[in-house]
Amino acid sequence: MTVHPAGTPDHELPTGHILDKTSSRLVFQWPGQRPAAQATLEAAVLAEAGGGR
Repeated sequence: MTVHPAGTPDHELPTGHILDKTSSRLVFQWPGQRPAAQATLEAAVLAEAGGGR
């Protein structure tokens, strides 16, 4: 897991699943996971559906 400032753009984050918090962005990583673009897309879909990130 890595922690980045809240304003860090997606393209500057490492590959992983992103969890946005008020003051930071957490990126969870493990071997064999999907590329960041797919994880970010899924998170955006969840946010639109009310699941929030």
